[in-house]
Amino acid sequence: MKEIILKYLNNKFEEEEENKLYLLIKKIVTIIIGTHSNYKDTLIDIYGTYDSAVNEIINEIFIKIKNKKEILMSIINNIENIESYISRMILNHIIDIVKSYKSKLSLNKEDDDGNEKIDVINIAEFDDLKSEIIAEYFVEELKSLDNMQLCYYFYKVLYNEEIFYSEKSKDAKYKMVQRLKEKLRNLVEDFGIDQKEFAIAVKIYMSEICDKIRHNNREEKNKK
Repeated sequence: MKEIILKYLNNKFEEEEENKLYLLIKKIVTIIIGTHSNYKDTLIDIYGTYDSAVNEIINEIFIKIKNKKEILMSIINNIENIESYISRMILNHIIDIVKSYKSKLSLNKEDDDGNEKIDVINIAEFDDLKSEIIAEYFVEELKSLDNMQLCYYFYKVLYNEEIFYSEKSKDAKYKMVQRLKEKLRNLVEDFGIDQKEFAIAVKIYMSEICDKIRHNNREEKNKK
């Protein structure tokens, strides 16, 4: 993907490569918009329809990438996960759109007598939503790891409970966890997620993935 972005920045883009970058950006945009209904509703208010919102944001991101040419050219070789970098760019762009729109709405409000009314925008609310969206997207990254191992690790760390691998030796489980921790550490560093966002992501992941795996594992044991 780095090569494709470099070609785009240098106007050496081929149609197949353009499609790959387009599909990546579209995937990220739809995940972010779909994460929180308030964002989706606001963007539909702005652009008219969901499809129009997605298409316009994709076009805006292509322009944004080109406008950041000098910065990207200087740092791209040091970016290990370019997809995560682009995801951050898209997320921040969408949040800026929503903030700007909400600001205009608050300034255009009137009271019952027709007098202009200025509402104080709750920045903390946007920060919380931003953390949730980043966490939701990071959950998709967590799914790229071994889910059973990751659930074992989270339960062990959070609750001191070993939910899987009773058949493995203590040494085998230790080595497994060390390898997993290294992969997890790299994932966190590449994505650039902070402590709050990571905590939210773990909570979502355990609810969506670990509880399901644990339930299925119990059912399998009951069948035996």
